[in-house]
Amino acid sequence: MALSTSPAKAEHPIQTELTTSRNLYTQPLDPEVRAALESDDDDWQQVLRTKAPPPRPGFAQRWVRVMAHGVEDVANVMKKRNEGWEPRKADSLPAGFFAPIVQHASFGNVIINGDMILMERSLKIHEKQHRHHTQMASRQASTIERYLSQHAGGGNGYGAAEVEKFERKVSTGRKPKIADD
Repeated sequence: MALSTSPAKAEHPIQTELTTSRNLYTQPLDPEVRAALESDDDDWQQVLRTKAPPPRPGFAQRWVRVMAHGVEDVANVMKKRNEGWEPRKADSLPAGFFAPIVQHASFGNVIINGDMILMERSLKIHEKQHRHHTQMASRQASTIERYLSQHAGGGNGYGAAEVEKFERKVSTGRKPKIADD
């Protein structure tokens, strides 16, 4: 029985260049990793598995879950995309920084570490969302404080009064009409 001698699958030139420039066996260790391994300390320091490259100027970045229990978490990725997060492309890495690069079906060559993908967005959008969340938290805290000041007694002079029952009805509008059976 003869072995098949079919030609090898041709790779795209960019993929070939990335493969050779990011070869796991020829890349020098990250300087921080090398320093931690070669230090004279007796204490072992665990190297972070989720160590990310420094963010690009004008961008915020974070790891975003793409899989949970072996199943793609499309809802989480789409939520982050709707918030302005985009996968960080592999060609944006600084020279000398090694990161796990994967050819993703939808995003191309991206930085993926286990079940997480490195995403980035502009600082303008990032700060805008941060201001929004800060305002919402402040409004919630002031609403609770106002409710407690209206419904909780003054106490007996030994501290704040305790609230026996905290009840608040929240409505987002009119009640829906339910059809008769």
